[in-house]
Amino acid sequence: GAGASGPADGGGGQEDAGTPPTPCGEMTPPSGSFLIAPGEASTQIHVSATLSAEQQLWVSYALPVPGGNFAIKALRLGCDGSSLGAPMVVSDNEAYNQLDPSIAASGDQVLIAWQADTGGSPYNLITNTRLYQATGAQAGHPLGDTLRLAATRKGVVNVQNAWMPALASSPEGGFFLTGAWGHSDSTRFQTYAQRLDAEGLPVGESIDLDLQANHSQTEPSASVDASGRAFFAWKDDDDTSARVLQAELAPGATRSAPAQAISGSEGGGGASLSSYGSD
Repeated sequence: GAGASGPADGGGGQEDAGTPPTPCGEMTPPSGSFLIAPGEASTQIHVSATLSAEQQLWVSYALPVPGGNFAIKALRLGCDGSSLGAPMVVSDNEAYNQLDPSIAASGDQVLIAWQADTGGSPYNLITNTRLYQATGAQAGHPLGDTLRLAATRKGVVNVQNAWMPALASSPEGGFFLTGAWGHSDSTRFQTYAQRLDAEGLPVGESIDLDLQANHSQTEPSASVDASGRAFFAWKDDDDTSARVLQAELAPGATRSAPAQAISGSEGGGGASLSSYGSD
């Protein structure tokens, strides 16, 4: 479990630098289910996981803190489920209610994104990110403080409500982030994509995935294949029916291909994507 001894920021022992990590696929997985954070609060929700370059399983999750809000934590596990250090406190403001973390590994870094309810007005929902070292002796240590996503649309940083973030790593380095937000061209939440560099900072403008001003778009997910093509899926609701839409973004593209409905998704909710290979 994750309550084992280790520094509070999650740093811990590593394999010898000259010994390549054993791929998780070559190891015998744990049998049955097991608690990953037995020493934490019994309520642990919104789990997201990724595998780092050193074959460490990073898991992010939300759990309650005194005062009634939720906070974001993360921990590292070996392929066999063993703890690689104490849980890391990711979010740093317990006055905000923080939920829906998403985590992705790219090269030597791991990035975590989540939504925070600031209680502000007229906009109260923001998307935050925090970057961590994923390899070497400093694995598990933060590479800076929490950052609020400062993505631009039509040349202006969008400060309207932004929530439901989902991350995917890019084989070219860096990350893709998708989410749902409000903006000046719609009174409903709309999905977007944003390229992030290896430091988790925005690269270029955000991209509207399928602007439908009279539709509500929520619960997005993202995945990137080995060729660098990014894929997105989300729930689209026009108040009469809901369906799952998908769109593709070619490497370097600034506009996505036309969105397509996933057959059989009528009446469905959100979607979760994964990809592998280059085809």
